[in-house]
Amino acid sequence: MNEVNEIFQRKEEGIEILKLSTDKILELKNKVNKDFAQSVFEIGTQLNYVKSKKIYMWKYNTWLEYLSKEVDFSERSAQSFMKIANDLDTNTCSDLGYSKCRLLVSFDEEKRKKILERDDLKDKSYREFRDEVKPKDNMTEDDRFVIGLVDKIEEILNILAQIRDGFKDIEENPELRKNKNYGILLKKMNILTEEVLK
Repeated sequence: MNEVNEIFQRKEEGIEILKLSTDKILELKNKVNKDFAQSVFEIGTQLNYVKSKKIYMWKYNTWLEYLSKEVDFSERSAQSFMKIANDLDTNTCSDLGYSKCRLLVSFDEEKRKKILERDDLKDKSYREFRDEVKPKDNMTEDDRFVIGLVDKIEEILNILAQIRDGFKDIEENPELRKNKNYGILLKKMNILTEEVLK
């Protein structure tokens, strides 16, 4: 009987440790999301300025050329950042985080203002927030399917950003290329690229 009690006690301790770790992970995730949203707002503000004043034309022929060669943004990312900077304010961005801001700017101004009147937005997870502002009751099965895919793509994009940053580190540090696992990394990256391009 003591063994059973000991197992339950270890399980309870393990669950408590898991809860503490999960709480810390979620706290850090929220901090990163809010910091990122603030950066997106500031980047969007600068991009709006550069584009509206056509400052990019001093060095580049087109806006797209400037985006790709100077700041390494796709047109879609730049438009998203600029829309957040145009439609929201800096406090909203730091309070809500990037994912919620991106969802907010998808609504017209009237609906966005109505949503922003609520006091509990910053305490909600993105999924809770999304489900409340875009209730699933009004969604078709196709809507739920597409939103599920969007969530998966967001996860993949975050992972790809981490991979891209890892490759930048490798480019900047030739010693990393000498690592015995570098060849495996390149093979796996080629497989990933082929799968994405299918």
